[in-house]
Amino acid sequence: MMALGATPFQVVRVFLWQGVIIGFMGALLGVGLGLLVLEYRMQIRVSGGNRLLTLPRGLPRHGEYPGGD
Repeated sequence: MMALGATPFQVVRVFLWQGVIIGFMGALLGVGLGLLVLEYRMQIRVSGGNRLLTLPRGLPRHGEYPGGD
């Protein structure tokens, strides 16, 4: 951009505003998704069963690994 005649301050300002805009959009998206999850948490739990984020059966438990003490 400096080759096009921008001053160093103008270059910094462009990247600063890009960061502000991206950060603001990310914050809005995060809050929006969080509110959606809170609003529909019961439906999510019902459709996923009682156990969310469970490991498949048959995996070794703590202390059952070969060579583990």
